[in-house]
Amino acid sequence: MRIFVAGPWGDYAGTPPETVMANIRTADSIGQQLVQLGHQVYIPHTMCKTWSGLFTQEEMWELDKSFLDNWAQAIYRIPGPSRGSDKEVEYARSLGLTVLSNLERAGKW
Repeated sequence: MRIFVAGPWGDYAGTPPETVMANIRTADSIGQQLVQLGHQVYIPHTMCKTWSGLFTQEEMWELDKSFLDNWAQAIYRIPGPSRGSDKEVEYARSLGLTVLSNLERAGKW
């Protein structure tokens, strides 16, 4: 299954860089575990980790939507507060994509 990994990044002004990096490491770890379970993943955290300030939130949203529209079969939501991830999950649901929130369930797909 092709899974878009969504979770906290640090989209609020003033988020400490160490918090952003911790969130990136978490997303990367989840992605690796999903691959070990036999899935393909897109992890925006790792692809875009050096992009802060280069693109607007709307431009990043359009990129996310393109992966959800044209590639993803499911979205994996990492726990934690995130306006962007909540928006991604809502959009994925509108497309009829599977929403996953734990690795055990992901392993059964």
